[in-house]
Amino acid sequence: MTIVVATRNEPKPLSACLEALRRQTVPCEVIVADGGNDTATQRLARETGVHRIENPERIAATGWNAGIRASTSEVVGIMSSHAAPAPDYVERCLAALRATNAWAVGGRIARRGSSGPTQEAVARATSSPFGVGDARHNYSDRAHWVETAFPGMWPRWVLERVGMFDPELVRNQDDELSVRIRQAGGRIWYDPAIVVEYEPRDSLRGVFQQYRQYGYWKVRVYGKHRSAVRPRQLVPAAWLSALAIGAVGLLTGTSLRWLLLPAGAGYGAFAGLAAARLGGRSLGPRVAAVLVAIHLGYGLGMWQGAVAAVHRRLLSLRSGRDRSTVDPRHH
Repeated sequence: MTIVVATRNEPKPLSACLEALRRQTVPCEVIVADGGNDTATQRLARETGVHRIENPERIAATGWNAGIRASTSEVVGIMSSHAAPAPDYVERCLAALRATNAWAVGGRIARRGSSGPTQEAVARATSSPFGVGDARHNYSDRAHWVETAFPGMWPRWVLERVGMFDPELVRNQDDELSVRIRQAGGRIWYDPAIVVEYEPRDSLRGVFQQYRQYGYWKVRVYGKHRSAVRPRQLVPAAWLSALAIGAVGLLTGTSLRWLLLPAGAGYGAFAGLAAARLGGRSLGPRVAAVLVAIHLGYGLGMWQGAVAAVHRRLLSLRSGRDRSTVDPRHH
């Protein structure tokens, strides 16, 4: 059994992650895929005795792939350096694989806000359907079959059959892999008893940028797999469009300004009620701000991803036309 941890210049959270892996009730090999190549991470790997490999591409997908290739275990899993699995994480994952014959298993992400009220607000917002929709591995208390799970553990033969993580994806690599597993006829099991503690972002800017990247790379997943499109995932982009169109209507005096009522006031009421439920009187305003950052970042990221996809398509068409106009007699 091998766990591959992808990291980049993050020795402090990595230390907590490795300590949690050391305490597993079922021992496992740990491989650190280092994308930062900093001396602190090198020293930590030496002190803890884990196998460290370099990840020159500096993205999680290539690091996880390199670690999986370096392992010979029949079962492999991945981990973020910001995560700390519960002591029985490996034991429960292996038991779930045996009991369900799933192609992949994962568990509940227990976000902790230990650095202050903003991080606590982020933890609450991103652990609820108000913040992240029906991505149930963030909050569900029921074991069931799901579309994806994180961090993830697989029998090696599954990755040999469907392929490993797509190195073109900076984010959403796990989602894209899960799509290929489902397309191949496999199923993914979620068990809330499998727990991974996770340190979320501790600033509104950090949350906004994180979810902007999620939205951007989700469009790239759509470009690879049309079956991955889910209407619910398009809601933030649609909301942002309604806001923009309503604002233009307000400036130009057209009837489009009425879109601001559902997009602005309607969303404000929704966010306020959700924040009050999640954060109460003390954290409510911060949770509301986090919800706005999540949805605004994701919506903007999707539009940026769509523009980038159109640009790539135009370049591809132009390249094709250029090749077709070349006189083959000159080659």
